[in-house]
Amino acid sequence: MNDVWCKKYDSGVDTKVLKNNSGLATSFILKCCICPYRVKISSDYHERTQIATVNIRYVYIMRSIGRGAEARRIFWALMNLPQPSTRFVPCNKRLINAVKLVSEETMQNAAQEADWENGSNKNIAVAVDGTRQKRSYSSLNDVVTVISIDTGKVIDVEILSKYCMCSNKGSHKKDFKCNFEGSSGSMEVEGASRIFQRSFIYIT
Repeated sequence: MNDVWCKKYDSGVDTKVLKNNSGLATSFILKCCICPYRVKISSDYHERTQIATVNIRYVYIMRSIGRGAEARRIFWALMNLPQPSTRFVPCNKRLINAVKLVSEETMQNAAQEADWENGSNKNIAVAVDGTRQKRSYSSLNDVVTVISIDTGKVIDVEILSKYCMCSNKGSHKKDFKCNFEGSSGSMEVEGASRIFQRSFIYIT
């Protein structure tokens, strides 16, 4: 690397990229051509998991913008990066627990804040909004959100789906994702109803 120089000698620093790269996780070594100076720079940090943190974070970004495994594959190819050895599903499973924990804690804090803003009165004013996966009334998934009028923060959500990849509900009951039967247009009403029924637990 001609632009990187050793701080002791007027010489360039040799760069060696290690071959055990995986997706965005990479490691390379900077080594002076004259003195023993040597340093390893790496982005393959593993946070109590076998999957590099940077790759898990990338999957989280793709899911946050509504993209999946195919979009990730195209991005890697266009950037001329090696395809990650880790499949998309294991990363999703690791993310879901963390996201669920953070979202539940955040909404609980938001509900307490709304309660405080309303003078400790549990009957707080809220706005209900439903978001479909598709614009038309043929959407298979819907997310209903309840937002506090006083704080503008989300205090509860309900996810409804008319589709599940499991073909046999009996043998996959734990992972069965379909929780609604009916028209797509009525999903928002059903989601709001479930949230309000759930709220009675905290005010009675």
